[in-house]
Amino acid sequence: MSDYRVISGVTQALALAVQRAVSGPTSPVSHATVTTQRPDKPTENDHPRVNIYLFHAAPNANLRNLDVPTWSGEGLVQQPILALDLHYLLSFYGNEERAKLDGQLLMGLTLGALHAHPQLSPSAISEMMGDDTATSVQHPVMLTTETLSVHELSRLWQTFPQVPLVLSSAVRATSVLIAEPVQAPPVRTVKSRHFDLTQRPVQTADPAPSPLETSAAPEASEQPEGPSNPVGTVRFTDRFRALWGRR
Repeated sequence: MSDYRVISGVTQALALAVQRAVSGPTSPVSHATVTTQRPDKPTENDHPRVNIYLFHAAPNANLRNLDVPTWSGEGLVQQPILALDLHYLLSFYGNEERAKLDGQLLMGLTLGALHAHPQLSPSAISEMMGDDTATSVQHPVMLTTETLSVHELSRLWQTFPQVPLVLSSAVRATSVLIAEPVQAPPVRTVKSRHFDLTQRPVQTADPAPSPLETSAAPEASEQPEGPSNPVGTVRFTDRFRALWGRR
């Protein structure tokens, strides 16, 4: 899986693809070059060139869940992967006289070539990263021309205060995968098994009685002396005794 160098590798591979498109044998613009720098102010006798500027990198919505590492009992199964979409601003410079229009010619050559070949191969990206083999980059990067309105394009150029608006277009490269190596902690294994069945269980305190439970009856030693009368105490008056004795 590719590492942190893949972003610069994609930029250089895109610049090489554009260079082949504008400097081919059928190109009407001679000695056209490709640069990868911040947009610059054009001069009166500006050399024909295409400038590629990476102005934004955003997480890919479809592959966003790849950044979750996967674990198993044996350790780390899948490394966390960051999926990015790279947004490039392509600016076209040259002689803009009526007989020349170098910028528009370069724009047609570039966008036509990217539409005909809308991907960067893993081998091309790995070569720009300095790898001898293509094992570091396993998936191609797709190139798509973005649809930016005049308002969005003008706001983008407003971030360069000293640079006037230049003939330009936006291209998106998706998806660029970055996987940094993660050191997984060692997995602890069970060395021995031992069960002690002779140990008594730990006694816990009695739970507090529920407020809904009725209190238990008092012990026999706590009960008052004398006959128990659930109704209450009966008092006999003298009149009652007299009436009771006449019977």
